[in-house]
Amino acid sequence: MNITFNTKLPILYDFLCVIVAKYNNTNFNEEYSKSDLTVSKEVTAAIDSIWNNLDINVPGAAIFFSNNNENPCFLYSKYYKQLHLINSIDVLIDLAFNSSIVKLQLDLIKFYDNNENSDQYYTELLQNTELLYSYIDSLDIPLICKWELSGMINNPEAILVPLRQFCHRVKRKLKNVYKQNTEFIKTFKITMSMKIKNNPEHFLDKELSKIFKVPLVCDELNFIISYSFINQFLATSYTEGHTKVIILGTGYADIINNEANDQAYFNFEMFLKAFSDKRRIEIFELLLEKEMYVGEIAKSLNLILSTTSYHLEKLSSARIIYCRTEGKKLYYRADQKFVVDEFRHIADVIESNKYKKGLFYENTIES
Repeated sequence: MNITFNTKLPILYDFLCVIVAKYNNTNFNEEYSKSDLTVSKEVTAAIDSIWNNLDINVPGAAIFFSNNNENPCFLYSKYYKQLHLINSIDVLIDLAFNSSIVKLQLDLIKFYDNNENSDQYYTELLQNTELLYSYIDSLDIPLICKWELSGMINNPEAILVPLRQFCHRVKRKLKNVYKQNTEFIKTFKITMSMKIKNNPEHFLDKELSKIFKVPLVCDELNFIISYSFINQFLATSYTEGHTKVIILGTGYADIINNEANDQAYFNFEMFLKAFSDKRRIEIFELLLEKEMYVGEIAKSLNLILSTTSYHLEKLSSARIIYCRTEGKKLYYRADQKFVVDEFRHIADVIESNKYKKGLFYENTIES
């Protein structure tokens, strides 16, 4: 097991989050206000400085930045799990907007079409412009996305040039935020580095496991630890091959300090929310029967891979499923015993009526 601290990943992750949140009308400050944790003045000021005078009405913004039903947006879905391999925002922009036009058109059509046709089918479709326009018109997506997809076929540079310029404006604003908060960020880096250097297993097992609610110590995995300055209370992770990437919010210490008070609520909330989606229930039922990797699950339920991965992350975070690595594949299986015990636990709390007396947290924490 090896643990490293990545100093380039944060700004890349914040770059994606700011653009996606801005386009989808997510207000970080409003989200933070719902929390019992103290919102950092440095972070709220940073968010405001990036958003001020940031015009998102650029051609192509809808197809690249808007969320597609429950799917994270195209840009986020395509590059999220590659961020630890990308060196800078400039490289990310080049990958997103300077790659092969045909490949980009193909990826966009596949992202917005839930029929999961073969690459050959879409490639042949791209060669017949009249048929392609008709196909785009038949997709169940917002009208603006249809217009912009058609624009990517008819005149791609009219879409890509303003998008590149927009992304560079966001990059400059974000880099300026990091320069203005160097002491705040430097202190966090030192704290994190010391934790990793002095007692890495304790850091994983006693601190991070409290946030993710799953054991993290694993000899087979290499860990990359990072943080998001903009997303103060965010904690997210993903596994790619033998590498597990963990991105924390700079307020993660406050989350840990409040854990004793909110542990039961956080557990139950994540657990019940994981079962609030029909697709996740279908995945859970599949994984009760046998162990499967993401491609098998997607094919069985006629889902695109990004959607399947999104749901698997939700189920994994709630401990409803677990995974193991074999070669380059991750195999998932439902944790039937944990799920049964958790539902029984919830039933016991409700049946005891203790939650009506304000003892819900005490009861569940003692358990």
